[in-house]
Amino acid sequence: MKYIFLWDINGKPWRAVVSKLLPNYIKKYNPDFVIANSENLTHWKGANSKHLDEMQEIWINFFTWWNHTFWTKDAMKEFDWWSKRQLRPINYPKCEIWYWYFLIDEKFLLISAMWNVFMWIDLDNPFLVVEDLFAKIKSEIWEEKFQKLDIFIDFHAETTSEKKAFAYNFDWIATWIFGTHTHVQTNDAQILQKWTWYITDLWMNWAMESVLWVQKDIIIKMMKTQIYDKFELEEQWKYEFSGVFVETENWKCKKIEAIKDFL
Repeated sequence: MKYIFLWDINGKPWRAVVSKLLPNYIKKYNPDFVIANSENLTHWKGANSKHLDEMQEIWINFFTWWNHTFWTKDAMKEFDWWSKRQLRPINYPKCEIWYWYFLIDEKFLLISAMWNVFMWIDLDNPFLVVEDLFAKIKSEIWEEKFQKLDIFIDFHAETTSEKKAFAYNFDWIATWIFGTHTHVQTNDAQILQKWTWYITDLWMNWAMESVLWVQKDIIIKMMKTQIYDKFELEEQWKYEFSGVFVETENWKCKKIEAIKDFL
C-alpha cells in the first residue's frame, strides 16, 4: 500500500500551492490514499465544505483535524451523517454523527488523537481510548485481520514526552505514528524497538521568512511590546510544500520519503 501525508494546509495561498504541486507527486508515487490535515484549511478557522471539496478535487481522500477546527460555525456543517472524509480526534467528546476512525476495506485504519496539556479543551485519555478502539475492531474483524492492518495514528500534542510515550505504548501495533502541532519538524524519525515508525513532529506547509505563516514583523512587534496585533499571512516569500510518502508491505513500513518542494 502507498500513502501520501500532507500536514497543515493554511488558507487560500497554501490551498493553491497544494493544488498546483500535489498532482506531480500523485503521478510520481501513485498512492492508494492521500491524507492531509484540515484544521487551518479555511484561513486558521477550521475547514468549510467548499474548501474540503476543493482539496478533494485534487485527490485528497481523508482529512484529520485538531484543536482549531471549531473556530468557525461553518465547520459544523461538515459534520453530518453523509460526510466520510474529515476525521475528528478519537478522544474528543463523542457524538454519533462524527466519524472517529476510518477503516477502509479491512486494510487501512486511520486514527487521529489529541492530548490535553497546553490545549484549551479537556479530552479523554488517548492511550485508553485508542486501546479500547483496537479491542473493538479486533472483535469485529477478527484478530488475524487486525494484525494485518496498516494502522496510521496522527497524534496531536504539545509536549514531546507525551508523543514519545504514546508511540512506545503502541509500538508493534501501529504501522506509523507521527506527532503534530508544534510546527517544527524533528530530527528523530526512527523505527522503535519493535517495528513502528515514529517521528515527534511531521512539519507543515508554510511560507519561508514567516513565523508560523504570520508576517514576522507582526510577531516580533507583539513579542517586544506585549500588545496584540491582527495576524496577517506572509504571502511575499517562497512557499514550501511538504509531506511524506509511505509505502508499506505486510503492515510494516517498507519505504519513507520526505516530500519537499517550493513555489
